[in-house]
Amino acid sequence: MTKTTINFDRNDSANYTHAGATQTITCPNGIMARLSTEAPSEIRDEIIVADGNVVIFQKVEDNIADTMIPIGTSGDYLILDLITKTTIL
Repeated sequence: MTKTTINFDRNDSANYTHAGATQTITCPNGIMARLSTEAPSEIRDEIIVADGNVVIFQKVEDNIADTMIPIGTSGDYLILDLITKTTIL
């Protein structure tokens, strides 16, 4: 089981590069997504991603708590860190 944290760093969007088999990601309430190669108007709550695709997750509502999105069937998760500002030393 792998957990990947995506830090929004107090922004309204964050990127994630998918590695692995093609699959469908369903976004939680208040979050939508699109591929980096798509226009902003193509944002949606369910997206099909393939290996190497860059996904842009976008907050579409205020006051959303951190959340987890299951990826695939192996128990992997994306953790969307919507609030915390992370400093790397």
